[in-house]
Amino acid sequence: MIVEIQVSPIQLIPIGLLFILVGELTVLFVELIPTIIKRFKTRTFISPIRLSKQEEDILTFRTKKGGSCSKREIYEELDKSQSLASTIRTSLEERKLIQHFREGRVNMVHIMEEM
Repeated sequence: MIVEIQVSPIQLIPIGLLFILVGELTVLFVELIPTIIKRFKTRTFISPIRLSKQEEDILTFRTKKGGSCSKREIYEELDKSQSLASTIRTSLEERKLIQHFREGRVNMVHIMEEM
């Protein structure tokens, strides 16, 4: 037994509007995907401990350099003495905010990844 249902064009309007609404929402969501991904990729340095201005300067400088740089770059670029830069570096290392090691003949300093 075949049952025929007659649908008038006026009855299809709400269904058409629903499809348009779903389509628009999908387009808006797809356009927002790059922004959402960028937020997840953006790393911000959040520390529960208080940093001095000089420590913040070094961490900011290192972040601009891609997360790592040589010890020499720190004291030359930030116009600090070697001993002051070393003291600040040691303080940051003790708090496990940075790590240093040798790469060939250069002493490199790296920002520790967020846990």
